[in-house]
Amino acid sequence: MSRSKDSEDEFDTWLRYDPAVTTAAALSLLERLSPLQRAVFVLRQVFDCAPARTAAAVGCSEATYHHITTAVSRTTGTDGRLPSWPPHIAGADHVARALAAIVPALTGVGITMEPHQAGHHQGAVFRDHDGQTLGALDLDILDGRISRIRWVKELKRQPGQASCGAASPGHRAPGPSSPRSPGSCG
Repeated sequence: MSRSKDSEDEFDTWLRYDPAVTTAAALSLLERLSPLQRAVFVLRQVFDCAPARTAAAVGCSEATYHHITTAVSRTTGTDGRLPSWPPHIAGADHVARALAAIVPALTGVGITMEPHQAGHHQGAVFRDHDGQTLGALDLDILDGRISRIRWVKELKRQPGQASCGAASPGHRAPGPSSPRSPGSCG
């Protein structure tokens, strides 16, 4: 069943202003996607990576990237738009669901996750095959459990390191003869 344009706008407004609904909708979406679709969605919507950078990070052509994002938008019923993502996920159960959906999807296409500390907060940094930073998580830990995840789109970068929004020098999607990581598309 598809929603009318008016009800879709009303639904999107409701999601933006109710963090509990936004979190539940975001987690439900992630759990309906395949691991590759999750990886593409997280890189694009959560870490704000450009399409070319997202395609390169998962080992796809840009055409395949667009095919994947079209499939994701069909899954969500958003008529070609990828849904927005909440700025944070709170609550131990929600955090566990988010990490269980996101981390295996990203590591499955060869993206690495490294511990990272910023100030008093623990976190993790996600890097592509070339070691370039794609995004990060900032974690609130309470009584030894992660109680909140905040998504970090931009970190302080080393000289010469590209942001996720731009392809790094020489960084492009593998061609037909390039090796691909296990679980990548193509």
